[in-house]
Amino acid sequence: MKKESTALYVLKLGLILLAITAVVAGLLGGVNAITKDRIQAINDQKVADAIAMVLDSGAQPERIDAPDAPGEITNVYQMGDDGYAVELEVSGSQGTIDMMTGLRPDGEITGISIVSHSETAGLGAVYAGDTDAGVAFRESFAGKSGTVAPADVDYKSGATVSADAICHGASVASAYVASLG
Repeated sequence: MKKESTALYVLKLGLILLAITAVVAGLLGGVNAITKDRIQAINDQKVADAIAMVLDSGAQPERIDAPDAPGEITNVYQMGDDGYAVELEVSGSQGTIDMMTGLRPDGEITGISIVSHSETAGLGAVYAGDTDAGVAFRESFAGKSGTVAPADVDYKSGATVSADAICHGASVASAYVASLG
C-alpha cells in the first residue's frame, strides 16, 4: 500500500511541475511575442547608428548579398558610390564582438564602430566606449587598409585579445571590399 501512495505522490508532484512549467513557458512566449518587434527596432537602430558613425555618406545604405564573404561578415551595406559598411562578428576575449567597419571602395577604412560586445569592463570594453581611449582606438583605424595589427593602432595594454579581434575584423572587411572592386 505504501508503494502505491509513494507512486501517486511522485505522479502528483510531476503533474504539478509540468503545469507550472507550461504556464511559465506560455508567459515567456507571450512576452517574446509582445517585445520581439521592439527589440528588432532597437537592433535596427543600433545598426543604422553604427553605419552613420563609420561612413559619412548622404547615401541610403542598401544591404547587398555577399555569398562569398568570409564567415565573420554578417552583413554588407553599399552606400552608393561612397563605399561600404561591413558588419562583422569576431571572437573577443569574453565573447562575440559585433562591429561595423566603414570602407571606401578600394578597401581603405573610414571608421570602426562597436555595435555590441561582452568584453571586460576597463579592458576590452574601453574600445567601444566614448572615453578618450576608446575614441582614439577607433579613430586610429581611419586611412588604413589591408592587414591591420594592434601595433598599427592606438590599443590599450592589457586588452590585446580584444584589439586583435577588432583588428582582424577590420582586416577581413578591408580585404573583402577591396576584392569587390
